[in-house]
Amino acid sequence: MQRLRDGEVPSTWRIVLVTVLVSALGAFLLWQQFAHPEATRRLFEVQGRGAFVTVLVPVVLLLTGPGVALAAWSSGRRDSRTLARIRAAGGRPVFHLPVETAAPVAGEEFADPKPEVWTVDDAGLHGWTPDHARPVHALPWERIRAFGLANTVVKGVRQDCGIWVSTANGHVVLVPRTTLGRPFTAGGLKRPVLVRVLRSLRAELDPAGAARTTERPGARPGDTPLGSPAAPTG
Repeated sequence: MQRLRDGEVPSTWRIVLVTVLVSALGAFLLWQQFAHPEATRRLFEVQGRGAFVTVLVPVVLLLTGPGVALAAWSSGRRDSRTLARIRAAGGRPVFHLPVETAAPVAGEEFADPKPEVWTVDDAGLHGWTPDHARPVHALPWERIRAFGLANTVVKGVRQDCGIWVSTANGHVVLVPRTTLGRPFTAGGLKRPVLVRVLRSLRAELDPAGAARTTERPGARPGDTPLGSPAAPTG
């Protein structure tokens, strides 16, 4: 959380180390298959088609390492450029929220250009991209009604999928990433923490607006699944 407050992209050495180990393991297992063809042949005789899964595992491991490393490198470069834009604009954000550009439900996404990092300051939330010198979207405090957990139904089970921002004329959904410089979606344990942080920041930066927000105890603005006709509209 401190890195998100300070706007710092963490070092990538841990990701590089993990990806190197994963690729090395895949290469070793693949070499073992070629070095011992008889064992691979017996595997197919015993497991039949199911052996394809076992045989493909080394290939998947070998390709996963470079793929993850490339995605992390690209995300880090884009977020670094975005942070440079934010600093050059002269603002004083107190929090940075990296997000995915894809929406969890069709029709919920922002119009292009889609924000990749949201900042929080005295005026509200501002969405930034690495290719624009100014924010491409804004959610001023006077338009925001509440923060909550958005959720959707997957195979009959309701799952949290992002941060629900109820506004004066509708709602938006932000899908947070784990941290700046990472392309991975934040896990379910981190999303409630981010919601609490946003609520706390609103109480600090916009106390009058926070006081006007009325929420039932235990209720979440995202309790209606995304895409439902009954979803709240502000």
